[in-house]
Amino acid sequence: YMGMKKFFYFFLLSSILSFGQSADSLYAEVDSRVANYPKSFSSVKAFAERIQSDYKIPELQARAAFTWISKNVAYDLNLMRTVKQKAPASFSFRTEAEKLQKQRERITADAVQTLKSKKGVCQGYSSLFYEVCDQLGIPAKMIPGASKSMLTHIGKLPEDEDHVWNKIYINDKWELVDVTWAAGII
Repeated sequence: YMGMKKFFYFFLLSSILSFGQSADSLYAEVDSRVANYPKSFSSVKAFAERIQSDYKIPELQARAAFTWISKNVAYDLNLMRTVKQKAPASFSFRTEAEKLQKQRERITADAVQTLKSKKGVCQGYSSLFYEVCDQLGIPAKMIPGASKSMLTHIGKLPEDEDHVWNKIYINDKWELVDVTWAAGII
């Protein structure tokens, strides 16, 4: 059944594209509709349900989540300064299952906090995007790493991990997504 569903969505999307509507114009339509979404949602589930009611194709669902988050969550400079001054958060665990559960709880808490406050740093942006994708059934992962935000960074090994972004499995391949940088610059 799942294979037929994927085939149907692929067929539907390729049919739309072949009848003269490019991916850019589809994305523009998604962006336009999302601009009329509420400026806040009561929960990640309510946010995902709104997207799911408007879009059935996973690629367009991901675009809707990406667009809303990037337009409605502000970068939190105060939190960024606090995070840089603090030691990294840690937790203890006894089993791999407990470790995964605690990591998942932290992601969920970050997502909820970011949605409620409408502010965050990269961890919050990527956690919220991850949670929405999870609610929508879109395979997603969070990727910690180092940003290269200045020309002098190119070609140099990073000193520290200072950024988090996502990847999602869409159209039979992994695609990188960075909602934080899509939100703009400071």
